Amino acid sequence: MAREDCGLSGEKQRPLKNKEQVYENLKKTETPRFSREQNLHSPADYKNVFLSGDVFLQTIARHQLAISESETVLVEMIEDEDADIRLQALLTLLKSPVLISRTRLLRLLEDENEDIRRMALIYTAKHSRMDMYNEVNAILYKGKITPALFETWLATIRHLQPAFTVPYLAESEHYAKQIPRTLPPDLCFPS
Repeated sequence: MAREDCGLSGEKQRPLKNKEQVYENLKKTETPRFSREQNLHSPADYKNVFLSGDVFLQTIARHQLAISESETVLVEMIEDEDADIRLQALLTLLKSPVLISRTRLLRLLEDENEDIRRMALIYTAKHSRMDMYNEVNAILYKGKITPALFETWLATIRHLQPAFTVPYLAESEHYAKQIPRTLPPDLCFPS
């Protein structure tokens, strides 16, 4: 069966016999790779991209925002009323060296959106925020805990143990997976 449609322009075409013709057709239809990201200069531009639903543009915008290390823009987005904007800001913070304050992180850990609470737990573990240990521990007893949130909570508790954080922060091991992660011995679950 011969190929009647090569899918480049939507119209029926003969099968292509040479590669140069394929490349020329692709060059005509392909948009420049980074042309869309050049318009991201203000917080409103980032918010529009984050709300667009285009995961590729969102990834580019998060990367640009993380590189720019714009703490004011990230703080503004973390405090936004839209949960999608807050989530995108948290995803950006995971790749950014910017550290958010304890009160803002506590607000994110208590957010009504489960995805935001999970990402806040991941942020807490990734940045080894030992100052948040008691708040992280108390999350288990506040509100509805789904299985996914519980698993994230357990992993965060393991990452915040001194037996893990001290060698991790001192970089005494080459790979974090070589450092044992254990739950605290006094952790018990009510029956």
